Amino acid sequence: MDSDNHSQLSRRAAIKRGLLGGALLTVAGAVPLALRKTHVTQHPTDLKYFTAEEYAVFAAVAERFLPGGENWLSASALDVPRKVDGVFALADAPTQRDVKQLLALFDNALASFLLDGRATPFTQLSLADQDRALEQWRTSRLVLRRSGFDALRKISLAVYYADPATWPGVGYPGPPELAK
Repeated sequence: MDSDNHSQLSRRAAIKRGLLGGALLTVAGAVPLALRKTHVTQHPTDLKYFTAEEYAVFAAVAERFLPGGENWLSASALDVPRKVDGVFALADAPTQRDVKQLLALFDNALASFLLDGRATPFTQLSLADQDRALEQWRTSRLVLRRSGFDALRKISLAVYYADPATWPGVGYPGPPELAK
C-alpha cells in the first residue's frame, strides 16, 4: 500500500510539474513585447529558422557554454549559432515549436522575475549574471528548466565539437582515411 501511495504521489508531482512547465511556456509566449526586450545583436541576414531575437538568445547562451579561452575558440568564432540555425531548420515542426518556446522563455523578463526574482532578459545581463542564470536553469526544481538547459547545452556542444577546428584541442586526429 505504501508503494501505491508513493507512486500516486510521484505521478501527482509529475503532473503538477508538467502543468507548471506548460504554464511557463504559455506565459513566455503571451507576455507583451514591452516586457521582453531581447538585446538583438548582429546576426546573419539569411537565417533559416531563428528570428533575429531567437538568434540573439541562442547566441548569448551558446557563448556562455563555449566562451573560448587560451587554446579554445568561442562559440561565435566557430559560428555555432548559425550552424544550429541550420540544424533546427531541418527539424520537425513540433521540435521547432518547442525550441522557439524555450528560447522565448529563456529571455522572458516576467518568467525570470517569477522564477528567479530577476526582471531582466537573459540577453541584457552581464556575463557573470548570465552564468548565474544558466546555473539557476541547470539546478532548477522544474524539469522544464533543467531539460531546456540540457537541450541548449547539448546542441551547442555537439555542433561545436563537430567542427574540425576543435579536434586538436581534444587530441582527436580526425576520422581515419578510407582505403580506396
